[in-house]
Amino acid sequence: MRRIWGTVLALVVAASLATGNLTHADEAHAADGVPVPADGTAYFGVALAGQETPSSYVQRTALRPASYGEFADFPLTSTTKQTLSTAVEAIKAQNGKLFLTLEPHGGLATVTSAAAADLATTVAGYNARGVDVFIRFAHEMNGSWYSWGQQPASYIAAFRLVADAVHAAAPQTAMVWAPNYGGGYPYLGGAYTAKSGTADFQALDTNGNGTLSMSDNPYSPYYPGDSYVDWIGLTQYHFGNARPYGENETPEPGKFSQQMQGTYTGNGRYEDQSALPDFHRDFAVAKGKPMVLAETGALYNETPAQLGNTEYDIKTAWINQVYGSRSEFPQLKLITWFEVRKYESEAGGTVDWRATSNASIAEVLRSRVLTGSYVFSQTPTSAPAPTPDAVPPSAPTSLASSTTPNRVVISWKAPSSTGGSPVTGYLACRSDSPSSCITVGATTMSATFDQLTRKTSYSFTVRAMNAAGTGQAASVTTKTK
Repeated sequence: MRRIWGTVLALVVAASLATGNLTHADEAHAADGVPVPADGTAYFGVALAGQETPSSYVQRTALRPASYGEFADFPLTSTTKQTLSTAVEAIKAQNGKLFLTLEPHGGLATVTSAAAADLATTVAGYNARGVDVFIRFAHEMNGSWYSWGQQPASYIAAFRLVADAVHAAAPQTAMVWAPNYGGGYPYLGGAYTAKSGTADFQALDTNGNGTLSMSDNPYSPYYPGDSYVDWIGLTQYHFGNARPYGENETPEPGKFSQQMQGTYTGNGRYEDQSALPDFHRDFAVAKGKPMVLAETGALYNETPAQLGNTEYDIKTAWINQVYGSRSEFPQLKLITWFEVRKYESEAGGTVDWRATSNASIAEVLRSRVLTGSYVFSQTPTSAPAPTPDAVPPSAPTSLASSTTPNRVVISWKAPSSTGGSPVTGYLACRSDSPSSCITVGATTMSATFDQLTRKTSYSFTVRAMNAAGTGQAASVTTKTK
């Protein structure tokens, strides 16, 4: 995913954890590289990307991730090394691992033997300080949005150069190969789309029909080889269900698993993506390698306010699908949630990808990962005690409706409990139409829905919002005249 970092929001929950070195589940240690979690378990990871410190995340969630994602330009500069060294110390303090994404924005020609050797020496130093490292080099290389994208031969050569140096010098470091999920491939219109008639285009035209589409394998032309790759990775988000992107849409049931297996048909709303390979089977299982979901999250477009489903509904649906998929994908050994808020040009607004900025959503995440055989750097304690400003409101009260042939007006009263933080507005939605939601101010206690069908039953929900997030729903069903 493209990176335009946003600002850090205020912490919403406070807590403290005892120190220690216990893990939630045992690790099966490899001879070298990063240990792979034991059968039936997987690491719990987050990508904070500088928007929050590991200690603040641990404090407010009472979860101590096994790995923390950071991003850095490559080749490394002295300034980058200093920044990373500070990050490594913060990760070490939480007994965590570094998941380092290296981005050669200057192009693949900048990936030289000297740069690779310097990297290897640097991460070997992190290993010597007791920190295991994943290196995700030039990620999403099958995309058209990065300067290293859709150049399979040059990419493979660069990956191998870095892998050889790292394998020789840094015994507790794993090389991660991680393309982008192939839905929409070849992502036409990007600055680095492969040009027809070039050697790169020919290499990517895996079915030899002279065009690039999802019928071509969007992954295999970029694979560097088994001896260079330690972990198989994938970027896979819920970015919405249909173009144009930007609406807040709850993922359909089974979407995550269907996309991973190459069986997603769009459920009648979006493009059929079933021509894609089964990524888990063809790469993780077939090659006998552990897999990492290197970035994941569910789009909640908050600025400007968008029509659609609630943040709670969207994110908890994706949380349950992703973290509930362990039995389907036994090679999936690390899941990294993108715990970042940033502007997304494709969505036309600021997207909050985080799973823990809303206390109610964070509790769903906690419940799912604490019962799902996930490995932490330390056994999580009980949930943090919420501060007054960190609790979403209860449901609005006295929800009622009035109808005309083509209109319903719903009205309500304020929640009995605001959670300690003032209500900032209300979200009213028509249940049968995810895009039909209305946001009103804190003093407005009604919403009008027009252009309805006569003599038809409709259901509506209303949720109050405050600084901690979106609260519980009140619902009413009525019939037009």
